[in-house]
Amino acid sequence: MADRPDFTSATLIKGQYAGAPVVVAVDASGNIVGVLQGDFEGTLKTLATDSKGRMLAVLTDPEDVFGNPHYIGASELAARLGSIVNFDRLGQVLIAEGFEAGLGKWLAAVSPSCSASISAKTARNGAFSAKLAVDNTAGHSAVIKRVIPYPPSATRLGAEISFASTYGKADLWLEMVVYTGSLRYVTKVKYDPVASKLYYFDNTFNWHEVAPYVIQKAEIHSWSTLKYVIDLAAAKYVRLKLNSMEYDISTAALYSDASATAPGVEIDITCDRNNGAESLYVDDFVLTQSEP
Repeated sequence: MADRPDFTSATLIKGQYAGAPVVVAVDASGNIVGVLQGDFEGTLKTLATDSKGRMLAVLTDPEDVFGNPHYIGASELAARLGSIVNFDRLGQVLIAEGFEAGLGKWLAAVSPSCSASISAKTARNGAFSAKLAVDNTAGHSAVIKRVIPYPPSATRLGAEISFASTYGKADLWLEMVVYTGSLRYVTKVKYDPVASKLYYFDNTFNWHEVAPYVIQKAEIHSWSTLKYVIDLAAAKYVRLKLNSMEYDISTAALYSDASATAPGVEIDITCDRNNGAESLYVDDFVLTQSEP
């Protein structure tokens, strides 16, 4: 059989405009170049994209009774439908834990006469929260912890927790310990309600004060939310947020040391006895990656 001839075919694509054919343009690589438009009350409107060419779209509902348009995005829609990720909303969610199914995903580590349990007495969302109770013995604590595999995009991680206390006598600690396979990063923040101060754990293995902050009220139905973000590539913190206040801590270096532990992230939520017996309620834990 004879070889098939070697030839290159070319096609000229045209579109119709006002009854006349118009040549469709391409770029140097042969990609069709076009501008998409949509009709709005008889007038053509060009559709927008972002810097990467992804089309921008907004979900809309009919106008309200006052004639005002409703514009909401997917994250706002999720929040309105009951998502517990409704405080900061930045980053990609890895874990969203509302403790509605108990403490089965968490390991409790408590001092004698202290406890970690599920409570229906109060909650930020849903019907339940985790209750961390400590007695009046110095150095005692109640901790719940969870370990997850190393995230697929662990450059910037964020951890968030909401909390409420009975008397305001115990510290809340929120901690991420990150293992890369060769290094261990120990990162954590705490709120001290007795001193009314906020701290992060610095690269000297000590607590460093960020700012004074007074919680509105020590009462189990008065919830506050704490979040912090770390940048593993830069080995630094990024930001720290407590309720309406946000603090730039991007100059603070993370503590790290050598570790052969397999890659993963350990989360610790701690009620640390400060000035007396206390019950600390925690709810709506969120772990994120790819934080801005």
